[in-house]
Amino acid sequence: MRTRFLTEASSALLASLNVSRCMEVTARLATEHLADAALVVAPTAAKKLPLVVCDHVGEVTHTTAAAAPDTVPGLAEALRGFPPVPSRWIDPAAAPQWLVPPGFGEVGSLVITPLPGHGVPAGALVLLRRSHKAAFTDAEEALAGLFAARAGAAMSAARLYAEQNSISDTLMRELLPPTLRQVQGVEFAGGYRPSKDSERVGGDFYDVHPPTDDSPETLAVLGTWPARVWKPPCSPARSAIRCTPCCPWPTTTARCCGC
Repeated sequence: MRTRFLTEASSALLASLNVSRCMEVTARLATEHLADAALVVAPTAAKKLPLVVCDHVGEVTHTTAAAAPDTVPGLAEALRGFPPVPSRWIDPAAAPQWLVPPGFGEVGSLVITPLPGHGVPAGALVLLRRSHKAAFTDAEEALAGLFAARAGAAMSAARLYAEQNSISDTLMRELLPPTLRQVQGVEFAGGYRPSKDSERVGGDFYDVHPPTDDSPETLAVLGTWPARVWKPPCSPARSAIRCTPCCPWPTTTARCCGC
């Protein structure tokens, strides 16, 4: 049963690279197999703690708590992630109101388990049991730790993926050339697409420089970087071409680019 649960949990957690989805799956699985209710607390620099709560009836909700982590014993240490800390038992009577789902009733036992990530803290898992239920045994606490390790790894991977996507989107927005239009009777059109499906930003670029008072000719530029010597698409070559479109091509501009 234990091995089956951990296997199913790993499959469910790794099925998505969305941080919110991973938090939801973590809270739901913890409530189904480990506790009567569970909360997943994400690390943040904001004043409000992001929470995903799965209550005793299995309803999952996203919310925030306007509270500092150090107001709950063991929570701040769990969210820091380093040095590694064990699970922390809390006196249910000392638990703040936001830590207990509405309608849960009297809390019998409460434990905070760190969610270790890939070198960075992924969050904390809070497990709650009602007063008429038996407290967590050593075996159950160990199982919760194994589950938390899998959940933390999945959430850490999802957060890293989200950060990489954000950087890629920013680069793509900055590197896309202006909308191409008709120049001197010629209709220009283009697109920006990396050569590999696994990539989001490519090293190639294109530009069209319309005629100016100093240069009556239209300059269309196609630039490419070999993969073995890849440089950022916003390399000095593109900037040099943009700064010297009126120079005779290819000698002067090529020299400016270091070609």
